[in-house]
Amino acid sequence: MYSTIKQAILLFTALIFCCGLALNAQDSDITLDDESKSKMSLGKNNGSFIGFGFVVGPNEFSGANINYGNSGDFIYGGRRLHKLGIQEFFKLGTSFYYRYSDYRLEQDSQKTFPTSNLFDKEKIAMHFLGFDAFMSIRFDKKLNKKHGTKLDLGGYIDWAFNKQHKTIAKIEDPINPPYAKKIVTVNKKLDYIENFHYGLLARFTFKQVSIYGNYRINNIFVEKYNFKDVPKFMIGIQFGV
Repeated sequence: MYSTIKQAILLFTALIFCCGLALNAQDSDITLDDESKSKMSLGKNNGSFIGFGFVVGPNEFSGANINYGNSGDFIYGGRRLHKLGIQEFFKLGTSFYYRYSDYRLEQDSQKTFPTSNLFDKEKIAMHFLGFDAFMSIRFDKKLNKKHGTKLDLGGYIDWAFNKQHKTIAKIEDPINPPYAKKIVTVNKKLDYIENFHYGLLARFTFKQVSIYGNYRINNIFVEKYNFKDVPKFMIGIQFGV
């Protein structure tokens, strides 16, 4: 647990350091001619984004098989690129966002987490507030393009402010108690899920569409429970809005 906290602090410090460099570079006093100022004003690339992703990669979690096709995330936030002096091809970027992520558990004989009871649907769901910092490399030769082609490489850290384990069981005969067609059970404030998740990111953008991939470094489960980790990779698509 302490090693996980230490790693999270180190990554967060690195992200804040990158953000500080970006802000310092943006505020630097540089004398520019009118042509350079005109080019720089077109490269701010500030705005909001929305995206959807899917869980990929090997599953080490022995408590249940993961339903890959239905497990993934949703993200919405704002992003800003900060100029490095008068350089337009390399920029530092930062994002703040909300993210929802879930891992849906297969209901079969191999399931033991958190019990062996089977349901119609079952998932671990997390709501995050997150921050990332990255280096953005632009490939366009013409700097006056409003939306360019670029590659972003960096890191992220997410705070899980809401952690849930949810099950849904359908009732075939609602005439009998509890007189309902399904029972939904939600366990909140899960002690076995880490509060902070962090990792590396890569994102390729063409115009206003991005293909992204995230690799989570730490285990989502608290160390003392000795649970093997769920898949660490997430890939998806984002759109500028």
